[in-house]
Amino acid sequence: MYHLERNFADAAKYFQFALEYCDSTASGHYLRWQDLGEALYWVEGRRPEAERAFRRAIALAEEQLDKTPGDAKILAYAAGCYARIGDRSRAQSLVERAVAVGSEDPQTMVTIGNTFEQLGDRERALHYIARAVRLDYPLSWIEADPSFEDLTKDIRFRQLVDATAREAAEGKAKAQ
Repeated sequence: MYHLERNFADAAKYFQFALEYCDSTASGHYLRWQDLGEALYWVEGRRPEAERAFRRAIALAEEQLDKTPGDAKILAYAAGCYARIGDRSRAQSLVERAVAVGSEDPQTMVTIGNTFEQLGDRERALHYIARAVRLDYPLSWIEADPSFEDLTKDIRFRQLVDATAREAAEGKAKAQ
């Protein structure tokens, strides 16, 4: 919730608290470190801490990828973390693998879109954000995410919002 409100300092506190008290052997533990990294990334002066959190997330995600190399979600999250620390080559490689594997999970689509946006590929970022929205990912969450601040100003994003609203209205009309 704090993240959606752009209260990243408090979000970081709670993510840190969660890390202290969660099962460090859980397969999704890399997600908690990525969450912490994202929150810290947006807090002024805390980028070095964010990078450490992203690197920890990467190490844990890579461990999971050793066990399940074809997991699009893990590939997408690891790609995003690599992009955040500036390893564009590894980010590109992993996001392409995530795309090749495929997924219908809206959060994975947003993560792929975020990675493409970080890599400067706006066209592909929009494509995956559109897929996520069609899979019922809330537009308000995309609009609240500072990672997408420039993307949401793009006229093509506004067109996506309009098209999605039309599709939803048409779907409701057909259902009645």
